[in-house]
Parts: sequence; C-alpha cells; structure tokens
Amino acid sequence: MLAALGKLGEPTLQEALAGSAQVLCAAPGTTVLGNAVFAQYLLLGGSDEELALYRSTDISLTALESVDPLRRLGEIAVSNAQPIARMTGDAAVRAWQGARSRSTVFNAAQLLGLASRMLEIAVAYALERKQFGRAIGSNQAVKHSLADVMVKLEFARPVVYAAAATMAPLRIAHAAVAAADAADRAARAAIQVHGAMGYSWEVDLQFYAKRAWALAGLNGGRSAQFAAVHQSLLHGELEAQWA
Repeated sequence: MLAALGKLGEPTLQEALAGSAQVLCAAPGTTVLGNAVFAQYLLLGGSDEELALYRSTDISLTALESVDPLRRLGEIAVSNAQPIARMTGDAAVRAWQGARSRSTVFNAAQLLGLASRMLEIAVAYALERKQFGRAIGSNQAVKHSLADVMVKLEFARPVVYAAAATMAPLRIAHAAVAAADAADRAARAAIQVHGAMGYSWEVDLQFYAKRAWALAGLNGGRSAQFAAVHQSLLHGELEAQWA
C-alpha cells in the first residue's frame, strides 16, 4: 500500500524495507492496533476514498477493551493532523480493497489454525480424562462432537486455499464464513468436552477461543461476508466466477 502512494510514500517504504521503521495499516475509528505502540507511521484508509500516511506522533490512540485480552484494540483519531502523503479516488479505493482482501484471507487462515489447535487440545483431553474407569473420548457423544469439528475444518480448508490462490472477492467472502464457522464450532465443542474447566483461566483453550471469536468479527464480520455470498448465489454470480 505504501507503493501505491508513489514518490510521496517512497521514503517511508524504504525505511520499512530497511527495518528502521514500522508502518501500521488501519482504518480511522475502532480498529486492531497491533504494533501501533511501536509503529512510526500509520497508513489510514477505508473512508472518503482516501489513503493517507501519518506520523504516529500526530495520531491519537485510545486503548479499548477486547474479548481477546492478548489483542490490542483501540480507537484511532486523526483530528487536525496533516498527512505526509495522500491518495484519493479510484486508485486509493483499489489499494485499500486489496489490503482488506489480503487481511481477510490471512484472518481466515489464522482461524483454520486456531480451529485445528482447539481440536487437538480437545482430542488430547478426551483421551486423558477418565470417568467411571474409562476415557471420556470413548463415549459416542464426545466422538461425534469432535468428528463434526473435523468435518467443518476439512471442508473449510480448501475454501481458504482457493481464496488465497485466486484472491477472487466472492471466494474470499466464502473463506471468511467457512473459517469462522469452523473455528466457532471447534471452540464450542472443545470447551464442552473440557466441561466447567474449559471456561477457566487455568486452561489455555480460552486463549484460542477468544482469538477465534475476535478474528471472526473483523472486516465486516461473518454476517457481512455471508450476505455477500448469499446475494451472489441469488444472482448466479458465484457459479459464474467459479466456472
């Protein structure tokens, strides 16, 4: 995205490539801050068909609470700060949409990894935990619950791979929905297998579950991505794109 700013963004791009500066890409308002505390520059987009580069010292960052305590969430306020470089119009929109698409695919891939890890934790616990002299994993109800997670995960995996390979908008929306559903199913099943202990701070499972639920709400959230897929199916766009 820095490259899209042309000559005005080139000095910052060179600093970032050299490792002497960090750049955070975000939208004004509530956003995931990530490395904002350490970033020297903020590249803001997503509003008024504008892409603007600011020094972090000119931007106001207000920390907010998040469902995921290990994720920095905050509100970015520009106020009267003047950007170092600015781009407007269709080029800015395309650059921002491209970054948003890559972010959505990256989040979907993370959700797959989280779902896989939560399933591993749940299976290991089901084999270790014993009740009435046998492992709880020997019960069909537990087996079926975890098998359902595996099915969700394995069906979501090729969808995310296809989105990453093609970067087609509807494939990306489909990947976001499939990965979010797989991660949510994995989180709920894994917590249920653990019983009351699954909700406690003593079990690492809660970190994965909270991260999955937090990621599922980014870039419009599952509902917005599902609506895009739903509308495309109604109008026959999805079949045409996948033909």
